[in-house]
Amino acid sequence: MERLIERLNHKEFKKLVPSEIETVILPVGTIEAHGPIPLGTDSIIPTNLAAEIAEKINALVAPAVNYGVTHSLLPYPGSLTINEDTYQAYIQDILLSLARNGFCSAVILNGHGGNTRYIRNAQIEVWKATGLRSILIDWWDLVTDVTEKVYGVLGGHAGVEETAMIMAIDKSLADPKLFDKDEVYVIRNGAYLYPNGGTILLSKENEGLPEYNYDEAKVYWDKVKEEIVNFLAPVLNKWRKQSE
Repeated sequence: MERLIERLNHKEFKKLVPSEIETVILPVGTIEAHGPIPLGTDSIIPTNLAAEIAEKINALVAPAVNYGVTHSLLPYPGSLTINEDTYQAYIQDILLSLARNGFCSAVILNGHGGNTRYIRNAQIEVWKATGLRSILIDWWDLVTDVTEKVYGVLGGHAGVEETAMIMAIDKSLADPKLFDKDEVYVIRNGAYLYPNGGTILLSKENEGLPEYNYDEAKVYWDKVKEEIVNFLAPVLNKWRKQSE
C-alpha cells in the first residue's frame, strides 16, 4: 500500500482516511550545519524513519517540513531558519488541516531540538480546537538507551548517533575523509556561544564522536526504528480503544 500522502490521489485518500487509516506521521527538521554530514540531516532522518515505520503503525506520511528554528548554528554556511512565531503557526496550520481531513492521531517525528518548544505549543492549541491527539517524538532523545547499548556512549549534534543514522540511509553522505576534529566543540554548562564553537557539538571531551562502521550503523538504525514503533504502537492502540 502507498503510504506517502503526496503520491495518493484524492479518491484514494478519501477511501483510506479515516475508515482504514486514522494516524498520520509528520516528519519535521531544519537546515543547518552538521559537520561533515548534510545540512538536511535533521530532516533526512525523520523523513526516512517515517517511511519505514508507517506500515508498522498503520499510518500515512505527510510531506516533511524541512525548515525549522535554527539558532546557534545559523551563522555557519548553508544554515537556514524560520521565525519562531511563524514556525509555530505553520505547524499548527498543518496539524489543523490534517485533522480537518479526518486524521484522529498525529505523530510529529522531529529531528531538531530547536523545534520542540514550538511544536509542543502547537499540539496544545490544535487539540483544543479539534481534539486531534498528537505525539511529538524527538527521536534522538527517545532512543538514548539504544544509543548507549550500541555505541556505549551518547553523542550530540552531528555526533555518533546522527552520523550512524545518515550512514544507514546513504553511506555516501557520511564520508570519514570529511571529518575534521577542529569542528568539534564540547558544550559547557553556564557558557553560551553565538555562533556555537563548532558544528559537531558534544557534551563530553572525546565522547560520542562520529563513527563510520556501516554494519554497526545499520544495526543502530534497525534498533532505533524498533524502539520508536514499540513506544508508539501501544499508545496509538490505547487512544483507538478510548475513542471506540
